[in-house]
Formats: sequence, C-alpha cells, structure tokens
Amino acid sequence: MSKGVAGGVKIKLVFELDKNGILHAHASHQKTDGTSVYSSFDLNYNEKRTADMQSIEEMLREAKIFETEDQAEYDRKDALTELEVAIRKERTADMLFEHANSNRLY
Repeated sequence: MSKGVAGGVKIKLVFELDKNGILHAHASHQKTDGTSVYSSFDLNYNEKRTADMQSIEEMLREAKIFETEDQAEYDRKDALTELEVAIRKERTADMLFEHANSNRLY
C-alpha cells in the first residue's frame, strides 16, 4: 500500500461467508499512479474450528493430568506466604518490645 494523505488512500474490503463455513476476504487498493492492487484469501472456518476444538480438548486433558501437581504447588506457596507473614509479625512484635523497654526509666 502506498503512502498518502489521511483520507486520500481508499481501500475496499469485502468479506463473504459461504454456507460451508468458508470465509472469503477480498481487498483492493488504488495506487496513486492509477493502478489497482487486488488481494484475496480464503479461511475455512470448519477446519479452523476443528483444530481449535482439538487444542481446547488437549489443554483440558493436560489440566487434568497436572491438577494434583498444581494444587501441591499452590499449597506450598500458600504455606510459604503464611510463614513469611508470621515471621514479619514476630519481628515487628520483637522490635516494639525492645523499643518499649529501651525507653523505660529505672
């Protein structure tokens, strides 16, 4: 596609979906020298849909296979987070206790 002033370049797009689920796309563009460029492609939606469904089914199978491992990893990270929070609370309590005792007058 050639460069042009905004609004000066015209492109015509046509999309057709036939009864067999095939998408036909056509594009034409008129160049500044007056010649036209034409391009088209077909996309078989039924083939794509079958491939997509197979991919989804494969992902679901893999999710089922790794479900136990995923849960174990989640539990491990959750326990680690709880431990870190408990340590932080203990350190904060120790610092407050030390600070309170250092300000006492005897």
